[in-house]
Amino acid sequence: MEKMKKYIYILFAALLAVACVEPLQPYLGPIDNEPEEGAPVIIEFSLPPTTKADWGYKPTIKTMHVMVFNSRGVLKQYQEATLSNPAATVDNPQQIENGDQGAANPKYSVEINMSSNERILHFIANSPVSTLEELIALAGSSGEDAILNALTTSGGDAAYWQRVKLDKIDAYTYDGVSYPKNTQNPRLQGNPASYLDHGQRIYVYKGDFIKSNGDKVLDGTGYFMSDYVKGALQNIPLIRNYAEIKVTEGTGTQASNFHPKKFALVYVPKAGSVAPFDTPNNRFADAYRWDSSVFSETLSYSGVHGTGYAGFLASSIDPNYDAEDPKWNPDAQDNNFINFSSGTATAYMYERPLPTAQQLSTCILVCGDMDNVGTNRWFKIEITDTSGGYFPIYRGLSYDFVIGRIDGTKGYDTAAEAFNHDPIGDVSGSVTTATIEQINDGKGTTLWVEYIDYVTTQAENKTIYYTMYYQATTGATPQYLTRDVTLTVSHPNAQYKATDAPTLTGSEYNGTGTPDDTKTWYVATVPLKDPGDHALHSILKVEGTTPAATGSKKMHRDVHYRVMDIQNLQNGDNILKATPLENEEKDQETTLTIYLPGDLGFSMFPITLRIEAENGNYTTADGLPVESGPSMFESNSNKQVFYFLKTIEYDDYFKAETGAYNYAFTAKFKTTRDCTGEGAGTNATHFRVQDKLKTGRTTYYFNPATCDVRVGGPVFKIDGESSVTVNANVTEVTMKIKNTTGGTWTLTKGAGVTSVNPESGSGNGEITVRIPANTDENNTKTYTVQANLDIDGYQPLEFSIMQNPAIRYESVTRTIATTSSTFNTSYAYTGEFSSEVSIACQGAYNRTNGYIDFENTGSGITLSANTITEIEITWYSTTYAANNTTVSSGGGSTTFSTSGQYPTTRWTNASGSNTVSLSFARSGNSTQEFTIRQIKVTYLHPAE
Repeated sequence: MEKMKKYIYILFAALLAVACVEPLQPYLGPIDNEPEEGAPVIIEFSLPPTTKADWGYKPTIKTMHVMVFNSRGVLKQYQEATLSNPAATVDNPQQIENGDQGAANPKYSVEINMSSNERILHFIANSPVSTLEELIALAGSSGEDAILNALTTSGGDAAYWQRVKLDKIDAYTYDGVSYPKNTQNPRLQGNPASYLDHGQRIYVYKGDFIKSNGDKVLDGTGYFMSDYVKGALQNIPLIRNYAEIKVTEGTGTQASNFHPKKFALVYVPKAGSVAPFDTPNNRFADAYRWDSSVFSETLSYSGVHGTGYAGFLASSIDPNYDAEDPKWNPDAQDNNFINFSSGTATAYMYERPLPTAQQLSTCILVCGDMDNVGTNRWFKIEITDTSGGYFPIYRGLSYDFVIGRIDGTKGYDTAAEAFNHDPIGDVSGSVTTATIEQINDGKGTTLWVEYIDYVTTQAENKTIYYTMYYQATTGATPQYLTRDVTLTVSHPNAQYKATDAPTLTGSEYNGTGTPDDTKTWYVATVPLKDPGDHALHSILKVEGTTPAATGSKKMHRDVHYRVMDIQNLQNGDNILKATPLENEEKDQETTLTIYLPGDLGFSMFPITLRIEAENGNYTTADGLPVESGPSMFESNSNKQVFYFLKTIEYDDYFKAETGAYNYAFTAKFKTTRDCTGEGAGTNATHFRVQDKLKTGRTTYYFNPATCDVRVGGPVFKIDGESSVTVNANVTEVTMKIKNTTGGTWTLTKGAGVTSVNPESGSGNGEITVRIPANTDENNTKTYTVQANLDIDGYQPLEFSIMQNPAIRYESVTRTIATTSSTFNTSYAYTGEFSSEVSIACQGAYNRTNGYIDFENTGSGITLSANTITEIEITWYSTTYAANNTTVSSGGGSTTFSTSGQYPTTRWTNASGSNTVSLSFARSGNSTQEFTIRQIKVTYLHPAE
């Protein structure tokens, strides 16, 4: 790698080394009496010798779990393994402390069910999930990839992972010659062989299952793994789920004028996935899979990157920065900073793919002494290569950053200032600047191109203006560097290149038509080719070098050129389509699905599509705007109609954070009137879609596309709402499927869904979805169920459940004064405590009972708890009330007290109740005058 002078020198070093693995030798011995599928067999496996050097900082293995799937990705087992040769740790013999096993290979044993079919085993050290029940609650049984992707660690906790595929899991059988080989009990010889067990002679025949000590399996337990399984599970190289970031002061030829003291990583992932899943290719990353032919004994950046793995972001990026937070003040505490020792400091972070505008790039904030003046200075360093391009941060690798000489800047007084200014490093490769024509390195050098994306539908000679200049201070005379700028062309697909090398037109140019007529520009002509039957794509790299005084750093802009014929609104076999209407009634809904082709330039966006319904009997169900114009249908071309406008942004089309394209876009429409009786097919229509011409264009990007909407055709939909919101304590939700297609539908549970019943069906069906109660008081939980139809042409249906955060209750006591509340002639009183508890007091002259009813109204919230726990009534007059209070409803008990100035009646119920009725009576007396001074009610209520 080219050494950088007067700047940041970056090198990559592989950290994780794994033991050499012998070729696997499958066991070919006969199995004549194989037991029923699923009998448990004890398997043993080992890890390579572990040291701190192999696994980095604190590689403590606390637990080891084995997850078993069949070849279709169905979860079969999840078991915790036992350490067979524990390290000398008194506190926890199951723990490998910091990998200090010396030359020993850690060995584990676990019971796994036998199978004559393929099994996929995931070995997970320090799994965040302890039991099968927890695993199912977290991820359901949705498949190998989804279950593994649900497993993450956070807060700096590390997990270690590997995936092994076995053709079968079988047990050891007697080979009819001798057994066991190399064991403590070589007593079996011949066929049959025999041994004495408590005076009973046991015969062992060829093919009999035997234990590791040579005993025959007699009672259905104690099976021991076969040679095939044993050979496949030796020295399994586990991969940690974080990367190491090491920052070092340059020495020797890379000697630095900056002496770092502490640093921190900013914008790091909040969590890391346990397993590395290659999302675009829908498989576990080849570079890390032990059963992959490309697995390397020594991981390297180029080895991982060469497999096409983009990295996996398990959660969002943590900003981890607040300019007002004291921990980022160099004069205050350094909780988030790592101190240098002997010129080196190391931090660890979970892996992440390339940065995007939404998931910002991880950077380094470093503090140290600049030029030995004894004053701390701060710098922000982007994690880029020597050309300024970002790269993924992969798990299991070490990234070493050597700080060489820094010129052109003296840094900043505080971490906040450094963070809020341009970093040391080239901004050329930043995804946040990828669509910007003008970039500046923060030291006075600017590279500026006229545009960075151009799309045309025909061959032409396209010019581009570009300039590069250094301006030391605002207002200073620019020093132009343009004559040394190079223009090179590359092609994503050489077979379909849009242009050859550009032609420079003249030399310096200072005139009209440039992006800024106050600057001196160069102009080049880019000859774009006829697209023929293919879409062409080339990239013009405009690259220059900053002045030596500011680091001689390369800066570049990538300008994309695409030449394509007018495109069709389709992607592969997917073309414009609309779901059929159920009938001719009003408010019948159809969903129009529009497909875009791949590799569209972002300068084409936003794309505004005009949508016309030939039968005007439709309105938008998505709130799309409308505009008027001539009909797009030839038969109605002289007719003025209303179009619906669907706008698609580039961020909707391309998800930079995942590198994935979204080609399908939907728009919903519904009928505006009931057409029953007006003739069959009145609500049927044709939809026509074409892009709206952009200002300055005379040709369309897309050919018009047409599809029909049928009435009374097959229907496959969720009948009712496709998403519902429920309270935290709701664990059962129903959804209805309407299916008139004749096909069978099956349900796929999203992560966390406990069960769906039934899991499949045909025709209409009501499905019960069960989810766990939400005990999290801060976060909403989201669950999904997908319904898939076994007929081509129908989109999967998705049903979403949003479960509110758990309600935190607090005990509240309310008091109401009732100075005139006397039970006498036909008196009735109704009061209210805020809006939580309603009270009704009733009594009548010459009646034998008066009563007070209390009822929780819940403030519109459905509470699962019994909420009223105590009622205290203070009396003015107790001539007849006294201790004659009885509980009509609500349970609990009452007590009466005459201590103090006013007597009281107290009702209590430790279990609580939502409704309470207290009755007051004095037998044989026709007049009741119960005068109440006040009422106090204690109850549970949702906390603010």
